[in-house]
Amino acid sequence: MLLLFSILLAMANSKVINIHVKVGKTLENMADEYNTGMRNIDKTLRINFKTNHQPHITLYMTDFKDDKIPDMIQKIKQTVSTMKKGKISQANGYREGTYVMWNTSIEKYIKQLSNTIVDSTYQFAKPNQPVPGWIKDLPDPEQRRRKTEYVQKYGSPNVYEEFEPHISLGCDTDKEALEKGFQGIHVQEAEFESFAIALGTAGECGTVMRGLDMGYFYLK
Repeated sequence: MLLLFSILLAMANSKVINIHVKVGKTLENMADEYNTGMRNIDKTLRINFKTNHQPHITLYMTDFKDDKIPDMIQKIKQTVSTMKKGKISQANGYREGTYVMWNTSIEKYIKQLSNTIVDSTYQFAKPNQPVPGWIKDLPDPEQRRRKTEYVQKYGSPNVYEEFEPHISLGCDTDKEALEKGFQGIHVQEAEFESFAIALGTAGECGTVMRGLDMGYFYLK
């Protein structure tokens, strides 16, 4: 396994780290095209792949203990050294609340990527993190219970049974403008082969900041 590894000085001040799959140039260009199309319609869209953010698929995003980040990165280095490349499929686009997302098919391979990363790194996450308010509004009591439990133990509501992989294309609290932007694009199905897992600096709307990755690990 070839490894490009760096720890940025800014990492010490980074609260939340997004461990994600790199999508490659073809998928990045497609996501950029969709995002640009939406921004041409929705002038208040809060994701911009041209400047601040990078398309990605989150495997695990949480607030890690500052003094454990070097240990966490070493653990990921060891873990990824045993992980292989695989096919990942992008399906339909959809709007949910204040987000437009490009759905990633929940298949065995990507679920295994996420589960393995969570298993190996959650020990370094800050315990008993606050439960997001939106979880209390979920209609299914079992899902509310499970997501609450996952936040308390793993620092994320979106792991294991609640893992819902996707590429976020846009975010806006103005839902009407967001819907118009979404209706102005045509999201197509696509497939790519994973090649790397990276640690990104998390920004607003669950984004990963462009140019601020803290570690980059090639899959076998």
